[in-house]
Amino acid sequence: MKKKVLSCAVALALVGGAFGVLPERADFDTAITASAEDLVYGDYTYHVLDDGTVEIYSYSGSLSKVTIPSQIAGKNVTKIGAYSFYDNEYVKSIVIPSTVREIEKSGICIGVDTSRTTMTIDSANPYLVIKDNVLYSKDMTKLIYILNMDSVKSFIVPSTVKTIGASAFEYCRALTSVTIPSGVTTIEDSAFASCESLTSITIPDTATTLGTRLFNDCDNLKTATLPKKIVSADSSWWFNGCQKLTSVNIPQNLTSIGQGMFYGCTNLIKITVPDTVTSIGSMAFMGVGVSSLIIPKNVKSIDSAAFYGCSKLTSITLPDGLEKIGIQAFNRLTKLKTITIPKKAKVVVEEGQGDFYGEFYESTNLTVRCFAGSPMETYLKNWNNNHSDAAWKTKYQVIHPDFKGCTFTADKAVFGYTGKAKAPTVTIKDGSYTLKQGTDYTLSYKNNKNIGTGTITVTGKGNYTGTKTLSFTIIPSNVGGFKAASTSASAVKLSWNKVNGAGGYIVYQYNTSTKKWVRIAKTGNVNTYTVKSLKAGTTYKYAIKAYKTVSGKDYTSAKYPTITTSTKPAKVSFKATAASKAVKFSWSKVAGATNYIVYYRVKGTSSWKSVKVANNVTSRTISGLVKGKTYEVTVKAVRTVNKVNYNGAYDVKTVKVK
Repeated sequence: MKKKVLSCAVALALVGGAFGVLPERADFDTAITASAEDLVYGDYTYHVLDDGTVEIYSYSGSLSKVTIPSQIAGKNVTKIGAYSFYDNEYVKSIVIPSTVREIEKSGICIGVDTSRTTMTIDSANPYLVIKDNVLYSKDMTKLIYILNMDSVKSFIVPSTVKTIGASAFEYCRALTSVTIPSGVTTIEDSAFASCESLTSITIPDTATTLGTRLFNDCDNLKTATLPKKIVSADSSWWFNGCQKLTSVNIPQNLTSIGQGMFYGCTNLIKITVPDTVTSIGSMAFMGVGVSSLIIPKNVKSIDSAAFYGCSKLTSITLPDGLEKIGIQAFNRLTKLKTITIPKKAKVVVEEGQGDFYGEFYESTNLTVRCFAGSPMETYLKNWNNNHSDAAWKTKYQVIHPDFKGCTFTADKAVFGYTGKAKAPTVTIKDGSYTLKQGTDYTLSYKNNKNIGTGTITVTGKGNYTGTKTLSFTIIPSNVGGFKAASTSASAVKLSWNKVNGAGGYIVYQYNTSTKKWVRIAKTGNVNTYTVKSLKAGTTYKYAIKAYKTVSGKDYTSAKYPTITTSTKPAKVSFKATAASKAVKFSWSKVAGATNYIVYYRVKGTSSWKSVKVANNVTSRTISGLVKGKTYEVTVKAVRTVNKVNYNGAYDVKTVKVK
């Protein structure tokens, strides 16, 4: 069991369980406490370690030269605890026996003034060695700490060293430069803490294990080059109080920005946080001088006061996956105008802190943008509802993710092709509120000129986020000039005007039995089509659409003109018999005929005379003819549809009148 405790207290004024004002730095104080297991041996106070050996942790004697005993009560002395000679003005030299394998350092080297006190180690000690006032492991692979820490100004770490121990250079206030060889792999806690004169440092890429508080209170440190990648690190308080720090790289695979990592670095104006970081500790950037910062996409949590008092911060981007925000993480951001809180993020109040100050209220120029239905919206609603004083309220806007709850209406869904770009307008309603283009959203168009499917992309702006895609179609114009160009007893030839941009035409015929239109032809880019194998003397109805095939889909004109036409009736089969000054006609009925016309003329003359006969009559006698004259005669069937006469074919016969 340990008999003394090193306590680290952050100098923050806690008011009502929340952070008060921004302190100049976070300090780490020390205190010594005693244990119930303290034992006394002469001037030494000690206790027995778990392995049965002895740790000396206090000397109260007045000798100027102290030789540490190798054994106490038959047990090897293996450890000299921190502050064992604290405030002892008598001691001038200390001799360490061969049994000791650890000499602690915290604050000042073993609690004595090393400028006037020397320490030597028994040459038979297999664990430790002192060389040039530096304590090393016997094999020189670990630099444990500097003994003459008040006087060393520059230092080159030996090439044998693999580990720089905890607090190795701590309180080397005169140290201005240190050279670390590439063989170093581990740098332990507080290794360079309180090196007040150090202005720059480079840690080699071989150092992949780093402890906490590495450069705590290095008041004049301006630049620090850290390894590109690390295996293990506790980045808490690395640069706490480094007020002059202007440049530092963060290792590319660091997973956490530790507690107070850049606390009070007021001159650090640029930081790039790697994508490997998943969490940001409390007070990590407290008071930092950056004006803009992008939090990488993998960060899930930001702890309390992480950005408290960043008075120069004007822009901060939070990742969509952020889930946890500690209390007052964004308090006193006096220059930040807006901050958008991701959908899942919620304020997490640590135990005992309560909700006294709220998250953003002291950032007086800040408007918080939060998503509708998100934990942050609920938090801010409750906060403002519980505080009637306007000074305590937080300004916020509600963002509608993916236009949730909005309705979209395009002014037109179908356009006829004209060769010009189409830009349908969109009306977006959020309840009774009509969104404003340019303020709440923007529109962009694609494939909006040629026949096919065009798209409208609505992109959220301001309080609306996400995109919404609407579609519309551009189709060929309607066909004009549709008519029956010619007919026969078994065919109808259709014709029309060509449509600009069309790839072809679809012809339909009306089925009177099913009362449906049936497609009978799909043409190329022509303007006529002949329907064949029709019944003579029959009425037909046709329609036509222009089309164009785009990506395997036919786009057709919206409306189709129709025409009603008829095939010609069949040729009349008739007989003509001569009579006295007359010709007698008889014929068989022709299907579909509405009437018949009997024609006659004297052979060799050019003008026909005709007699119209009703469709239910199949004979007729033409009288008053000239005896002995030869006449040309015929009978023609006629079908009238929509005031259009369709004349059947006919045969001409000759008859000599009696």
